[in-house]
Amino acid sequence: MVSRTNDLPARNPSGLRLLPGIEDWPVGKRNITRYAFLRPAARDPFADDWHNQIRGGMAQLRTLAGTDPSDPDLTRLVGELLLISPEFARMWDRYEVRLLVKDPD
Repeated sequence: MVSRTNDLPARNPSGLRLLPGIEDWPVGKRNITRYAFLRPAARDPFADDWHNQIRGGMAQLRTLAGTDPSDPDLTRLVGELLLISPEFARMWDRYEVRLLVKDPD
């Protein structure tokens, strides 16, 4: 379970095990998007598909920014990553959006 901004709650030990090293981060910094851009090993499980996977997550965040631009968690995360990660900044500037469609089943 993750939040709409991809925060990973401390009460999710299974999720923490999927992201080696994130358990060492302060609870308020445990975010899948932050992890993907700031921890090089995050790319390993995805091999050649990392870029496509992260584009989907970025598009979801961009969609959230369009529907709730004053969300403090989102503005804090995006602001931080724009400053720290040139790769995030380049991808963010593309303005890709993606709607989440829930399976009716």
